[in-house]
Amino acid sequence: MACQIVDLVAKFDPGNIPQPIPYVSVFAEPSVIPVFILSSSIFREPFMGRRVASTDVNGQFTFLLPWPSEQDPALANWIITLPDGSRWMGLVPQGVSGPLTIHDLKIHYGWGLIDNNGVIPVAIEGDPGLNWVGTWSSSVPYEANDAVSFLDPTGGGIPLISSFRCLIANLNVPPITGGVLSPDWAYIAQHGGSPVPDFSSSPDQFLRVNDAATALNWVTLTADMIAAAFIPTLSGPASPVEVGSTVVNPAFTASYNRPAAAATLNDGTGAIGLTSPFTAFAYGSGTLPPRSYTRTGINAVVTWTLTANETGGPSKTSSASVQWEARAYWDTAVDPGIGGYTAAFITSLTGNALEPGFARTIAFGAGGGTKKMYYAFPTSFGTPARFLNIDTGFAIPFSKVGSAVSVTSTFGVTINYDLWGSDFAVVGAVNAGVS
Repeated sequence: MACQIVDLVAKFDPGNIPQPIPYVSVFAEPSVIPVFILSSSIFREPFMGRRVASTDVNGQFTFLLPWPSEQDPALANWIITLPDGSRWMGLVPQGVSGPLTIHDLKIHYGWGLIDNNGVIPVAIEGDPGLNWVGTWSSSVPYEANDAVSFLDPTGGGIPLISSFRCLIANLNVPPITGGVLSPDWAYIAQHGGSPVPDFSSSPDQFLRVNDAATALNWVTLTADMIAAAFIPTLSGPASPVEVGSTVVNPAFTASYNRPAAAATLNDGTGAIGLTSPFTAFAYGSGTLPPRSYTRTGINAVVTWTLTANETGGPSKTSSASVQWEARAYWDTAVDPGIGGYTAAFITSLTGNALEPGFARTIAFGAGGGTKKMYYAFPTSFGTPARFLNIDTGFAIPFSKVGSAVSVTSTFGVTINYDLWGSDFAVVGAVNAGVS
């Protein structure tokens, strides 16, 4: 048995939005060689210990790594190397099927970053630093590295606050006396000089520096300046749905970290005002008219955007989407031969799921030596680079046996499919990765 590792490779754009990175390689390998992997009740040594997974169009990669009970030596660590060169190492969690992310492995199963020598770096304890005590007091005995604040009279005759570090133990020794720094103390941060006005003629204002290239000035304090920003969160209908299907009068729920004063919903055709408290709404009810959404294009998307604001605050947005995807099919089956790779054969394959692309992990059933593995998906998805036996790390020879086979979906959409089949019949079950 094995643990499935599924994660995303992405970079962040200037707006701090993750952008998936497709078609890059991620590696998984044991920390020692050889490692023998249990396959069909026999421990076998893979020809190459390193396994390779390519991210799909959505930046996702998948590995199936053997449990310690399925490998020899059982306590051999595994190392996953990401495209940025970072390397994560740890034991595959026994009895956990997953899917797990790299973060799951780090937080729950003790995986850690390693250097090029396979060593997890260890933090070295440094200087204990300062002990902040607070405002200086004549009645408090101070020790070395205690830190205090003190009204420093060196600011042109007007006392300003500075902070000081105690150099040697003392009692009732002010950091500054008569404008002179005591040898028992040292500055941490000295005041900035002449003070600014310490009050405004209007309530609820604060001092802002160099506004519009002018001097110091007072501005009105708003809620967003003193608290977390107002945040709406929108949840919508289930996604994905099958190409050609219809989403009728979708319903939504919304939540807010503070009460909303107004809200609208926009499906791309125009914003419509919602009714307070703006937390549950559906097309065909309230202010939203009846509406249906049907898409026949593969991976077509409809997005609904909630725009809301609190009283006196700026508008903030949240969105929910539905994606229309095509179905992929797979199974082990007897080779029907030339002329038999038809739409009926494709739809007879019992494994199927909605997919945005061809990359996935497939658990093929046993073939008994008479059946081959078959995988069909829309021609528009492109051509896989490899079919890999995840348990052994070996490539599986696959060939395209049917091209642009016309298949009509349950919802009446005709889609061209490519059918791929293994070159040889299989005996036992096979876990295959397509990328």
